[in-house]
Amino acid sequence: MDVVLSHFQILYFFVDCTSCNRQVFQYFDFCHTDVEESTFNTFISKLRKRYDFSLLDSTCHITMPTRISLLISKLRDDYMEMPNEFRKRWITIDDLKNFTIRENEIMGEINQAKFGTILEGRFEGCISCNKCRFGLWSCNIGINDHKDKNALIDVTRDLDKKLFPLATDEKRSVVARISKSKYLEDIVVYYPQYSVLNESLTSHQPKRRSEGIVKKSVHTFQGIDGEGQGKRIISLPNYTSYGRYQDNWQGRPMKLSTFIASLISWRACWIYLTEVSRKSPPTHCQMLFYYGALKSKMGHHRDNFNVQFIKDILSGKDVKMDGHPSGGGENSQIVGSNVLVLTMGNKPMKFSFRFPSFGNLKGNRKTYITSPKHQFTCGKLTISVLDPIDDIVMTHGANFVYNTREDKNDWLRIGYCFRWLQSFRDFYEDSCTLRLDSASLLRKSCNKISNRDIYT
Repeated sequence: MDVVLSHFQILYFFVDCTSCNRQVFQYFDFCHTDVEESTFNTFISKLRKRYDFSLLDSTCHITMPTRISLLISKLRDDYMEMPNEFRKRWITIDDLKNFTIRENEIMGEINQAKFGTILEGRFEGCISCNKCRFGLWSCNIGINDHKDKNALIDVTRDLDKKLFPLATDEKRSVVARISKSKYLEDIVVYYPQYSVLNESLTSHQPKRRSEGIVKKSVHTFQGIDGEGQGKRIISLPNYTSYGRYQDNWQGRPMKLSTFIASLISWRACWIYLTEVSRKSPPTHCQMLFYYGALKSKMGHHRDNFNVQFIKDILSGKDVKMDGHPSGGGENSQIVGSNVLVLTMGNKPMKFSFRFPSFGNLKGNRKTYITSPKHQFTCGKLTISVLDPIDDIVMTHGANFVYNTREDKNDWLRIGYCFRWLQSFRDFYEDSCTLRLDSASLLRKSCNKISNRDIYT
């Protein structure tokens, strides 16, 4: 029989040290810490106890409520039997509501079923055990259910085939094919020089596509705030893009195939998520395409915080946990929510976290260090769970590991980055670009975006 747990049966700090037999999770090794780190640890310990940041005890046999899990399995099985033309239907807010966890279910059920297994991460700071002062709440998950694995492999059938490298490829042939694809966002890169990302032979950024849950389907804009009067628009969650102007932001409706991938990933990782992320499935997916021929990588960065935030904590300022606006837009990611990164493709990448060295908590992130324990192998059918508190103190990034004897021209890693977003904006139906409101028009750039049809 499945048993529903109450809040009082769950521990907020849940990982015991492997040899020191500690009973409370310690983010820092207090045998090797300083005053600033103790102050910072007090802050994040209190933050972890907030309802939106709180975690389950993953050492118990806890799973997602059976009611929701059965719905996911049924939709997955139905999807596998659908003709291709039905797989591209849009997912709406109403579809999402069917998978919402009730308040009395948020702590999960005691059940032997387990859809994901932790592979790496989720350890406390201990030099004696982990050879590292810093712990890590983030983790890398392997998918257990064979039907889930088959469905995720099938999901990639809906991707544009031009995006898959060939054994005969080299850098120019990969770029020539990618640049003609209407599936990707037309991103403008400003540094080190102006260029269109999908046409660049020198940029190491991954190629991107964004899909979100439809809040309001296609309609004609009749408002007076900004541009777009009389044009057909659609309301979608908007993920702000650092380093890009708002007239270069794009969004598309989430397809059923992407939604299936998000549900499978959400279920496999559910017991490792914060409370705010356990309540409902992600609302947005950014697909990242990494190519060996282009030496694609993700530079080290934070998603929602910066060094100044740490400095404010240590100085005693009253910091606000209200998100991080970017590119002139409002905060998009729900505070306290996770990021899930599902890996597909034929080549893994090394995903690493970097953190301040001893006594350097306020130091520039360029001086950060890492350890073997803080590195994941993001291989096919793994899901990396990024914790919001790790994002405060650490940066994260990803890169291929190269061997000079290997031919890397056919390497491809696809990262499905699932997020819980709260900002919804209007996007044009034809170009998929953001409709600029009055405030955005004041910041409008002079981007030279290619004017071509969009593949949906």
